[in-house]
Amino acid sequence: MKIKIFDVDFGFSALVIDDAQESVLVGCSWSHTKEFIPTYITKNTFFGIERLIVSTYKEQHLAELSNFLLHRPDSPFPFIVKNPTIDLNYAYEQQLRDASPDLNLKLLADKTDSYIICNDYLTTSGIQFQFFWNTYPEFLSMNSLSLVTFMSYRDIHIVFAGDLDRAGWLSLLKDNKFQEQLCKINFFVAAHSGQEKGYCSEVFDYCQPDLILISNNINRPVSEDIQNRYKNHAKGFHYRNDTYHLLNTSQIGAIEIQQSKNTRSEIKNLELNFHGLNRLTDQVSTSSNRL
Repeated sequence: MKIKIFDVDFGFSALVIDDAQESVLVGCSWSHTKEFIPTYITKNTFFGIERLIVSTYKEQHLAELSNFLLHRPDSPFPFIVKNPTIDLNYAYEQQLRDASPDLNLKLLADKTDSYIICNDYLTTSGIQFQFFWNTYPEFLSMNSLSLVTFMSYRDIHIVFAGDLDRAGWLSLLKDNKFQEQLCKINFFVAAHSGQEKGYCSEVFDYCQPDLILISNNINRPVSEDIQNRYKNHAKGFHYRNDTYHLLNTSQIGAIEIQQSKNTRSEIKNLELNFHGLNRLTDQVSTSSNRL
């Protein structure tokens, strides 16, 4: 099993490849200067995208959708996982009223209406996914309505929270099942690309991850204060005689987390950014001190 967190220009994208070589795409963002997601999928040997998890109905999180369908017309997403309380056509109409329509959202609504999955739980080749969401119209903000995805495979327990904001976190924390999932987490992907509006200290009353992961563009820096807050919540993992509490794609590039059936989990930094000047391919890997 492999999780690849892409180094994207904005939004978020992660690809999960299971032991049967089928895959799930979390978010559909893009990169203008770095790795192009359809190209990565084409040049690697797995069977295609079985599910698209739409974390947030915002342009940044769907920006790659039309390009994906253009380059992979033979491999559309058979199933879409989304917050079931939001109607895609309504979300698009809301963007029209705000004078910021996203054609990818309209494309998603037109092509996938009959393929929506509304279950809160699914399993594929040993990987368990569990989904939580706030409901519309109790919440009107697309950030608060982000779909939260918990993914578990053997020793790996990771959460993807889209652009969930503090109000959304506090609402979901009232759910005992949500609290139970947080207690298992050892890899925590910061919400809203690590920006302050996605930070909620109360989450870490239940969650003590080994490592915090932030996916953000170098042109949208995460403040030192927020990074320090996140670091204080992480137990840390050992790498080259040092202990790290936070990894940021804008600093080190794309990140892979992987585990086979018979090995311990590994973190692999495929691209290292040397003081922002060079991108080097590095095949080193490190294991979490907890796993």
